[in-house]
Amino acid sequence: MSADGAPGHMWIDLHRLVEGFCQTTGRGFEEVFTHLEQNFNFSRGDRRRWPGAPLMFLIATLLHADREAFLAERRAWIARQRAAKARSHRGPAPAELREAEARVREHAARVRETAARFSGKWGWERRGKLLRRERAG
Repeated sequence: MSADGAPGHMWIDLHRLVEGFCQTTGRGFEEVFTHLEQNFNFSRGDRRRWPGAPLMFLIATLLHADREAFLAERRAWIARQRAAKARSHRGPAPAELREAEARVREHAARVRETAARFSGKWGWERRGKLLRRERAG
C-alpha cells in the first residue's frame, strides 16, 4: 500500500491486507476490522467515517508489523524444533503457538468451505448475511 495512493484504492487495499493478515494469523475478518475500528475511531458502515489516507497507511504499517512478528515467532519455534530434532529431543509446541496454528487451520477450512458453497462476491455477501442471522438469533 502506498501512502500517496487514491483513498478509494487504499480502502480496497486495506481490506485485502486485513484478509491476508487473517489468513496468516487465523483471526476472523470481522474481529480484526472491529478491533481496528475501535482503536482508530473509524467505521466501515458509514462512508463519511472512513479513515483518511494517512491513517490507512498507518494501519497497514501496523498490520504488517504484527504479521511479521507472528511469522518471526513461528520461524523461531520451527528453528528450535529442527535443532531439537537434530539432537533427538523434540517437545510440544508452546500453547500460544498451538492455539494460533489451530486458528489458522480453522480459518483455512472455513474459507475453503465458503468458496465451495458461496462463490464470488455475492456468495460472500450471502455468507455474511447468514452469519449475522446466526449471531442475532
